[in-house]
Amino acid sequence: MLIEGNYYALGRITVSRSGTPGNRIKIEPAPGTGRLRFNGLTLSGNYIHVNNLVSGGHGPTERGGNVVISGDFNILEDIISEWTASSGFNSGGSAGADPETWPKGNLYLNCVSRYHNDGANGADGFALKNGGPGNVYIGCIAYHNIDDGWDFFNRVEDGPSAKILIINSIAYSNGANGFKLGGETQASPHEIWNSLAFNNGMAGYSCNFNPGPMIIQNNISIDNWNQNIIFRYNPNVAPQTNELVNSVSYRSQALRDRAPGMFDYVEGIIIDSFMTDPEGVSRNGNRVLSDSDFHLITVDFTKLGGDRFGVPNTLADAVIDPTELAKVYTRDASGNLVLGNYGRLRNWAPVSTPPDYLYW
Repeated sequence: MLIEGNYYALGRITVSRSGTPGNRIKIEPAPGTGRLRFNGLTLSGNYIHVNNLVSGGHGPTERGGNVVISGDFNILEDIISEWTASSGFNSGGSAGADPETWPKGNLYLNCVSRYHNDGANGADGFALKNGGPGNVYIGCIAYHNIDDGWDFFNRVEDGPSAKILIINSIAYSNGANGFKLGGETQASPHEIWNSLAFNNGMAGYSCNFNPGPMIIQNNISIDNWNQNIIFRYNPNVAPQTNELVNSVSYRSQALRDRAPGMFDYVEGIIIDSFMTDPEGVSRNGNRVLSDSDFHLITVDFTKLGGDRFGVPNTLADAVIDPTELAKVYTRDASGNLVLGNYGRLRNWAPVSTPPDYLYW
């Protein structure tokens, strides 16, 4: 436990010691004090619980250190990573490492990753490349990062990651994809439930040629600049069966006019879901959606952390209007994410609950 304070001047802090399942090492503010500030945090130990901390710089001209996780069975709760020159939360096994050593069993709970820019379109919000079993993201948000909100790319020579689970999370206004769920022919059975992607520069949900099988259930994808949902056929591997279940893809009329011709594709089973066709129309069988079918289908993106998508150039551009943000989500007294009315159909609700996520 640490008292409230700014530890930025100390540079990156590395925690290499390990706790136990019943006695975790805890890093958190003392009761009654405010959020800690670090300039980079590395967790190479196991069974560590970090809570209520911000890591990174102070703006586009003063970038700081990100959060790196190479240990196992850690809990990162209510952590903000911002203004770095790399991915905000970075985890995964190194090239050529034994997959048994890849980070596993780490829980990211109610974390935020924003404003990361490496100058080369490679800085993601949450990056987990070469992950072991049991890594889970719940209630997390990635926005205004130069590359993807989430990036689970696999190096071909290292083989596929184990299943990664995303629940009740949001990716918006990232320069590339909202949720990039794998990479380049490596078959990883990732799952994403009850999540929202909007206004990302490429796809909302992308397989990135991961053949799966993956489960995409109870999700919403609105007004992403390429496809809302793209799970391609991969000719280089045996076909797998992805499942798109009870999900909604929609392009508002305003975006259809600005970015026409983008449509969804899912290789696999589609169950009770709306997908966007080549005309930009959202269809589920004979049912067609319009703006009026939603509680709310427009928000002012300039009030949600920056204009359009990508990383804002100044602190003045990185404005969050609480009233506008509440249209997208709020958090309850425990910090859990609650989706707002934006992108929510008037007569639609999740029909099932996510699987048990605890690995340890």
